[in-house]
Amino acid sequence: MRKNNRNFSIIEICGISILSLAIIASVVIYSYKLSHLKFAEWPEDFGIFGDYVGGIIGTLVGLIGIIFLYRTYRIQLDISEKQEYKQEMQQFESAFFALLVQQRDILQNISGDFINSNGTKNTEIGAKFMSVLRIDLAIRLLELSYEPALLCKEKSHILKVRVNDIYNELFNNHIEQLSHYYRHLYHVIKFIDTHCPKNSQAYVDIVQAQMTTDELYLTAINGISNFGRKRFLPLLDKYHFFENLFIERGDIGDILISIFYINTKRKRIDTMKSNIIFVGGIHAVGKSTFAEYIKQRHPQIEALSCSELLKWEDPENKQVEDVAANQEKLISRLNELIDVDKPYLLDGHFCLINQQQEIETIESTVIQNINPALIILLREEVSIIHNRLLERDHRDYDIGLLEEMAEIERKTAHQIASQYDIPVYELYSGKYSPINPVIHEFMRAFD
Repeated sequence: MRKNNRNFSIIEICGISILSLAIIASVVIYSYKLSHLKFAEWPEDFGIFGDYVGGIIGTLVGLIGIIFLYRTYRIQLDISEKQEYKQEMQQFESAFFALLVQQRDILQNISGDFINSNGTKNTEIGAKFMSVLRIDLAIRLLELSYEPALLCKEKSHILKVRVNDIYNELFNNHIEQLSHYYRHLYHVIKFIDTHCPKNSQAYVDIVQAQMTTDELYLTAINGISNFGRKRFLPLLDKYHFFENLFIERGDIGDILISIFYINTKRKRIDTMKSNIIFVGGIHAVGKSTFAEYIKQRHPQIEALSCSELLKWEDPENKQVEDVAANQEKLISRLNELIDVDKPYLLDGHFCLINQQQEIETIESTVIQNINPALIILLREEVSIIHNRLLERDHRDYDIGLLEEMAEIERKTAHQIASQYDIPVYELYSGKYSPINPVIHEFMRAFD
């Protein structure tokens, strides 16, 4: 449909302006040329002047009239197109809502038999059928948790085969019900995509809003399987179909959606309330300096340190007796202190040195429980860190150990960030300006 043509276009304004100036100029030029002559001594002289002005002005006015006639045609065309578009939309909406009713009818009539843990058979109908099926699928997908190396984008070519095998077994047990449900759902979304390209997102959102969490979960995995990966998945991803699917962070289904639906930005309950920036890096990398830098620009942010929260008896001793127990204590302290309506900057580590002088990484669930909005990893030359520790803590750490610790810190930070879909930024000590826009955007939620 064309734009509203009732306003003058630039070309029309220029045309009318030129013609108007031409009318004025013709009269001025004619008067100037005859100004030195005796003018209008005889009545016939007025006739000559009138013929000139009438010939020039009449022609130009006629041209202006053509412009306005063209405008009238464009307005009528615009009205006609709007009426045609309105009729098309009425026809589309009539068909769309009929399809939507049919989709819900299919759900209400869908049913299947399930065997309980005590061996009895139950028949579930409608939304309850989908709920039982979703629980069954989530349990089946848990077997992927034993192969964590597969749960990443780089292994998606292998992962999609594994997901298809798991889903295929479930699908074949209820093929009659599920095939009808998903064929119809695909054609509803395809109908919107084909017949309503201008406002298709709004209508797809209506379809998505009618579906339960169980339906959305099953649909996401159906799209990854061979049944929907070629045609259904691209449509679902195009319209961000699962952006409002709230499932527990770390659930296998949650991870699969983040891997295969690359254009879908999920809205999570936990990330919507996330109010912590986690700053990582090995000892003496400059976390306190960075915290002061941020507080100077954003005084309302509160800086916390994991070591202070844990109240280490000997701050100079970097060895941790029980890393796991240490992290449990940290989460407990955070739950006591954190106000969800305030922004925080929390500095800590992704790995620690245990009592056996071994480098031990923290569990990824620690970062999951901290739930940071973003991760900032500070870096520095190991030789500089070595000198800082020697001067500050009076301990001469092996440079090789510090290098290994820095590398494990970096790898662990990126691995956890990828696992939980958390943005991660690397900064070298003292070079903090690139992070300023990111911090500013984070702080906007607390203004």
